[in-house]
Amino acid sequence: MNQRITFSTPLLISMPLLLGALLTGCETMQKLVSTPKPQGLNTRVYSANESSNTVTVMDGDTYQVLGEIDTLNY
Repeated sequence: MNQRITFSTPLLISMPLLLGALLTGCETMQKLVSTPKPQGLNTRVYSANESSNTVTVMDGDTYQVLGEIDTLNY
């Protein structure tokens, strides 16, 4: 029951190097897989006005009307 496990010298030297290579590969993969943070978006709200055949464009942050698009001929 009292067995001693021995490892060869090349195996003892190569194990930390292999572990280091694997961990470095994981870090590089994480950098490649991570998604970039989104930039500030210009939010717009489009409201269809069926009775007047227009679309009202509003700023989504301030709810101010930016303009109106005539859709009668489209």
